Amino acid sequence: MLVSAGIGEGVSYCLLITDQRCHTYTRLSSEMEKDTVTLPAKASWKIRLHALFTDAFVDGVVGPFIPTLLREQHVSEKDIQMATSLVIFGFGILDFIGAPLCALYIDRTSNLRIPFLGGVCIMALGTTIFGFGQAIWILFLGRMVQGFASALLYTVSLALLADTVPRNEVGKWLGVALSCNNIGMVLSPLFGGVIYDAAGKYAVFATTMALIGLDMFFRLFVIVEPKQTTTKTLSRIQTPESENTNYSGPQLSSRNGKTPNSPATRGSGILRLIRSPRLLVALYGIFLNECLNTTLTAVLPLFVDKTFGWSTLGAGLIFLTIAIPSIAGFAFGSLSDRFGPKIVATIGMSVAGPAIILLRLVKHDGIKQVALLCALLTITGIAINLFLASLSADISHVADQESRLQKEAAGIPDDDPTDLSLYAASFSLMNTVMASATLFGPLTMGWISEKHGWGTMTAVLGGIVLSGVVPCLLFTGGRERKDDREQLEKAGCEE
Repeated sequence: MLVSAGIGEGVSYCLLITDQRCHTYTRLSSEMEKDTVTLPAKASWKIRLHALFTDAFVDGVVGPFIPTLLREQHVSEKDIQMATSLVIFGFGILDFIGAPLCALYIDRTSNLRIPFLGGVCIMALGTTIFGFGQAIWILFLGRMVQGFASALLYTVSLALLADTVPRNEVGKWLGVALSCNNIGMVLSPLFGGVIYDAAGKYAVFATTMALIGLDMFFRLFVIVEPKQTTTKTLSRIQTPESENTNYSGPQLSSRNGKTPNSPATRGSGILRLIRSPRLLVALYGIFLNECLNTTLTAVLPLFVDKTFGWSTLGAGLIFLTIAIPSIAGFAFGSLSDRFGPKIVATIGMSVAGPAIILLRLVKHDGIKQVALLCALLTITGIAINLFLASLSADISHVADQESRLQKEAAGIPDDDPTDLSLYAASFSLMNTVMASATLFGPLTMGWISEKHGWGTMTAVLGGIVLSGVVPCLLFTGGRERKDDREQLEKAGCEE
């Protein structure tokens, strides 16, 4: 949710570094002059790594001890699973509602600095409410505020992505963001469980607030000595059509005037996208990934507590089985580049579905049962990342193709710099899909687990994942031809 969340907040840091090779980003001074700021290569990747999973970390860190918090509120044991799912649902509902509202606001503002920084402040507010909440409704409210903050951060980050990253690099950055989102999503329960078990609830939220504070620091102060601007660099930013004498601080993006990339044009672009079966299948795959992650966050801690008698520490450690494969996201992306999204995504879903269904074999305490659970979750983690990396790349491919078709339909020559990119529209759809998965997964699977048991829940969840196999075979793109790749890289360099 890069996260999602996610993803989202983290992508913004990738955007501050618009040239990956020399690690630079651009800013406008108060006199509307443009400087190029260089970050040390050693520091830049650390900043990006921290930022890419911060948003997902805030979302998932409370997973292992939500049941404990609810027990402190005297929730009956038979209602714990549903109450846990509802608390997670609170995050998803405001993320789902907030995403289009934030997109509408961003489409109509010329200064993205306010939402860029405001989202972090709202996230801190939601974390504070949840951390000090002493009633169920306060916990729910805190998660809702966090969900809205996630929608805002994610949407503005994607808007920056569409505006600043070269077209031929969007797919690469998206794959990185989604992989790091998964890392943050599955590592956060581990840290949450360990810290809660060692020092209690307030230590967890102190750590989370420290991460948010560090995030804000990076956004405000990570500026090194400026360099002289070149003509080529100046061409990468659009200045406002009308001067604003009250301008203060960096203007991260501008969308003034009636342009070919106006809201009306973007609306027709979204219609073009949703008519593409290839994009819809890719979005469905993203939905499945987020559904799996959020469902496991909701039901797995309670399952290992009941089955093995594990504390929050054990409930957190079990997520390592999924986190470790996520670290290899770059390798999975390389497989997709080499063999094509179709075959890699199909294999990923074909493996993930049965692995999840086989989780029903874990029924009682014992070393062999623990080993089986860890093995199946590790296989699931590998399979999830296979289809996640492939389908996220496919989204960028579809957006690029439809952008070119829209430019041709508008009668704009290829060498014209006018931007009719549909990346922002495709990312907006992806954000909505991820938020809907946060609503569907924990609530529906949590209810099935409570009413019909762990075995039924894993069978249903595995069947849902397998439902994506045939659409992937039919509609997902194959291996990109060399001449097509060279044409795309040439177009990206010209921009």
